[in-house]
Amino acid sequence: MENISIVKEPIKFSLVGISGIFINFIVLALCIYIFNFSEPISLAIGILFSISTNYYFNRIWTFQSQNPILNEYFKYVVSNAIGSIIQYFSALLFNNIFINSNFTTINILIIELDTIFIASLFGIFFGFISNFLFSKFIVFRKKSLIS
Repeated sequence: MENISIVKEPIKFSLVGISGIFINFIVLALCIYIFNFSEPISLAIGILFSISTNYYFNRIWTFQSQNPILNEYFKYVVSNAIGSIIQYFSALLFNNIFINSNFTTINILIIELDTIFIASLFGIFFGFISNFLFSKFIVFRKKSLIS
């Protein structure tokens, strides 16, 4: 039964993360195009929104946690700060690489995206690994029955 969990948890975590990408992009777009915030500020706000929704879905679905919510949420936010920093600076780095390569938009199928969105995907990928490991082994760790 434990072997199934080893496969299921990363898949569920990934699906929650994908929902977080959509939330991140929606918030990023709103901040940039509606509220006229700068790209770095908009990235940070998108990350914060996706962290909160990802915590909720990982708590109830991926790890079925019964731990106290406030303490667990605090640990989740703190532990994901490392992944978020990796995500943020990776996104800025890739966006600068795209801009220095004279790309301002990238066409994917019939969609034209500003490079910040593609760069954000790179950042999300690099932050994912750190976030899963912290979530699995620190935040949502099951309490041992043996004291």
